[in-house]
Amino acid sequence: MHIISEDQVWVEYWEKYRRRPEDWRMYSGISSKGYPEILILGKKDSWLLRRESLYSGKLGIGGRFSETNQSEMERGEMNTQFGFRPVPKKIVKRLATGQEMNPDERTRIITDILSQTPTTPDRIRSPLMVQGPLVQSTNPLPVISKEQAELDMKLDLELDKWKRRINYLH
Repeated sequence: MHIISEDQVWVEYWEKYRRRPEDWRMYSGISSKGYPEILILGKKDSWLLRRESLYSGKLGIGGRFSETNQSEMERGEMNTQFGFRPVPKKIVKRLATGQEMNPDERTRIITDILSQTPTTPDRIRSPLMVQGPLVQSTNPLPVISKEQAELDMKLDLELDKWKRRINYLH
């Protein structure tokens, strides 16, 4: 398992997503050391991304692992697949005209959109699309495999090295 740049993680993920946009899940949290992290779960490949800070302007690092147990994460309240979905044209028109919607109607619309099978953006003909959901937590994300636990430690060590090299008194 190798540590790679955040850019490379996204390249690998999007390549796989474009081939098969179903069965992906994304979770965001804060690691036990306080680093922002994103866990991308697929049926065969998954990635863990971590940044030193959301505000440093630096891209993060990550790694791929294949041993996953998605069912562990799916037991949570939000197990909807991550992806792109079209917003129906009649809803786009309502939004454009500013028509009021009651909370129950908004909930039904969001539920209907998220119940669609995810697809790639190039296949969407609606003028609007929804991307997500990205499930967020203020806690560290659960460890779902031995490989992820190993990657978790490696990423923390590498980010700790980055912090020691930063000199704020230039």
